[in-house]
Amino acid sequence: MTRLVLLAPVLLVGCVGIEPGVIRDDTPQLRPVPPYLSNPDSALAHLARAELFTTYHAGLAEDPTYQGAAFRTVYGSTDAPDRFARLLLDGSKEGQLYGLAGLWLADSTAYRAMLPSYLSQTDSLEVLYGCFRMRRARSEAVQDIEEGWISEGLAGLPLSD
Repeated sequence: MTRLVLLAPVLLVGCVGIEPGVIRDDTPQLRPVPPYLSNPDSALAHLARAELFTTYHAGLAEDPTYQGAAFRTVYGSTDAPDRFARLLLDGSKEGQLYGLAGLWLADSTAYRAMLPSYLSQTDSLEVLYGCFRMRRARSEAVQDIEEGWISEGLAGLPLSD
């Protein structure tokens, strides 16, 4: 509890430091969604080179993220399971997590087959959950996907209990 209280000012500064509506390389928020993210091929390419694993909304204003918009485009494509599976092969480590999150929704058999290998990976990566930006072990981010709220939120589905 003490640690959380001590970290709160740091986390708040990080959250406040994200300027709503400003598009920069280090700010994954956007308003409005760029047209290229509406194309499944461009959206997939964007996720494949991701350097940050995010929820759909970020920052105090809860603006949509580039990655969230791209995920929804890929999820809405007719060949979503194949596209998400491709991310596991061709994506950055963050991009691979988008692939795994997509398979959680689009192909549970493929997701279950891949899950054990990702749960054993301990390298770290950058995540942005709402307004909390932090480094996490990849296996911890995979556990977040396993809980379902990451995938459901990225896809715009109602969150299950």
